[in-house]
Amino acid sequence: MKKLFFLIMTALVLSVGCNSEKKEASNPLLQPFTTPYEVPPFDQIKLEHYQPAFEFAMQQHNEEIEAIVNNQEAPTFENTIVALDQSGLLLNKIGNIFFNVYEAESDEAMQALANELTPAYSSHFD
Repeated sequence: MKKLFFLIMTALVLSVGCNSEKKEASNPLLQPFTTPYEVPPFDQIKLEHYQPAFEFAMQQHNEEIEAIVNNQEAPTFENTIVALDQSGLLLNKIGNIFFNVYEAESDEAMQALANELTPAYSSHFD
């Protein structure tokens, strides 16, 4: 079951397309953190990285949920509840980084971005 879920998630990520791969490759929020203890590389993250990262992660989260909904196997705790609980991890990671930085060192540009991102982020979870 875990292998099937992993294969589905891998296929979904690969189906996003080449343009997303280029954006993903240049966005430190969408890369594995290679810092000690996987701390976000704050020195590499710029304001312009947040919006594309949020958009990518929300799309990925939607695809993860669609994979759960469209799973042809009989529903089980593992393939429904656990899968749903583990969906959206990238979005949660990006949200945690953004909102913590926003609270710690906000400026006018960050506030404007938060005013734009917060409704979309909240709406995504509705």
